[in-house]
Amino acid sequence: MVIEKGAGEEKPQLTESEELLPLVKESVLGSDLQVLGAAQVKQLISLFGESASKTLVMLHQAIAANDLPEVAKQAHTLKGAAGTMGLMQLHQLCLVFEKSAQEGSIAELDVAPLQQVFDASVAALATTFLDN
Repeated sequence: MVIEKGAGEEKPQLTESEELLPLVKESVLGSDLQVLGAAQVKQLISLFGESASKTLVMLHQAIAANDLPEVAKQAHTLKGAAGTMGLMQLHQLCLVFEKSAQEGSIAELDVAPLQQVFDASVAALATTFLDN
């Protein structure tokens, strides 16, 4: 996955090993499934979808406004939620946005993969844990 527009820029970017991160690390919610049961895990997934979608909208707005502190804050929030759900690619992508904003520039980052990975992550959660 390429997340940057400019080649050769000294900005954070995913390395080849990070590109190979699983979309969903099943063991994260799998252990919750064993402890909490299917109904609770389904509720967690539903709550994630709702709250993370709102956070993603706020992140897109902050990116469009070039509001770096808000980009860092929203990317951090989404990163934490993604990590809790075992969404490894989304977690890593949010980390890149968070660090770039903290370092003072997001101009070279491509926003499109953020939405693509988010959508794929939500779909993967549904097919992995809800389609049983």
